Amino acid sequence: MAYDTLIDPPAYFQPREVANLGFVHGDVPELKRVELTGRVAEWAEYQKLTRGETVTAHSVFKVRQGKQEDVIAWIRRTGVVSLADNVEEYDYSQLVCNHAAETDDEADFETALMACDAVAKVIESRVYLIRERLQNRQILDEHKQESLIVGKSARKVVKDMALFVLRREQIHPHSWYANFISGQHTLHGLSSIFEMDPTYMKQAVLHLVGDGKVDLHHDEVITLKTAA
Repeated sequence: MAYDTLIDPPAYFQPREVANLGFVHGDVPELKRVELTGRVAEWAEYQKLTRGETVTAHSVFKVRQGKQEDVIAWIRRTGVVSLADNVEEYDYSQLVCNHAAETDDEADFETALMACDAVAKVIESRVYLIRERLQNRQILDEHKQESLIVGKSARKVVKDMALFVLRREQIHPHSWYANFISGQHTLHGLSSIFEMDPTYMKQAVLHLVGDGKVDLHHDEVITLKTAA
């Protein structure tokens, strides 16, 4: 199994990345890398043999439920795909679990992943860790006297925090901000990170759309604009 050497150094956010951001305080450690195991490891080997794909383990979690142990991993996938007469390279990170690893169909893969109780538990745990890293509860509490919909100060904080998460994850997808695939987040996912009602989160995202910073797809999926 290949390793991504970039996920070890640096182990912390660089000072320049968090300079002048009031909601990030001090060094923010990354999770330590571990090796793939179980059906996820078998799936990664199958991807290598059949598609020439390289699967890199960023973070691996084991969730025991009764007598069953589920393996969930945030992994990096690199390879090439032929489209018509063109060959295109791909490089992205995503979640995979034991149940999703049992299927080759992309739609079934996503369905199994999103329906997995163990994945939900890992994401919930990761969201809690991200909240602790960003210390967003403390900074948002400073603005609790304002409506998050109309309060200019609070809205700016939420927008800045959302952009920080999206940009940081784009540059360092291995750091994993509790999303299912690198390069995009969801309204409900960011709402969980920021402990906000999705309605309020959507208002902040719509302002970012108006500012030309992000795109909102199907009222749920958030992606950075290329020039953002």
